[in-house]
Amino acid sequence: MLKKLGIGIIVLTILEIALFIALGNQVGILTTLLIIVGTGALGIFLARKEGFQAVRNLQASLQAGQAPGPAALDAACVLIGGLILILPGFLTDIIGLVFVLPFTRKLVQKAMYKVLRKQLKKSSVVIVQR
Repeated sequence: MLKKLGIGIIVLTILEIALFIALGNQVGILTTLLIIVGTGALGIFLARKEGFQAVRNLQASLQAGQAPGPAALDAACVLIGGLILILPGFLTDIIGLVFVLPFTRKLVQKAMYKVLRKQLKKSSVVIVQR
């Protein structure tokens, strides 16, 4: 798993650099830098806005005595997306936005539930109860 993650990070970095170079050649270095900073700032704004909403939903489900699973997963997606949005790059911005935007976040959550169920069936996830 960690080996795949490491390879993925290396490939992503190479693709990001190639995109920076290609866009810089097309629109110029200053415009490319402005786009990078602008998308990063927009992403951070969205992550903050959606993050506060996700935390409020998590608190509401806890106060209502409900299991916080869906709300916790929602908050985790926003946190992961926000962290990815901090990284400079176009591909990372797209990936981060997928985790942050509500309509695409639902798709990510479905995939995460599927992975969690698979891990639970393999018994590679341990649940500790008090």
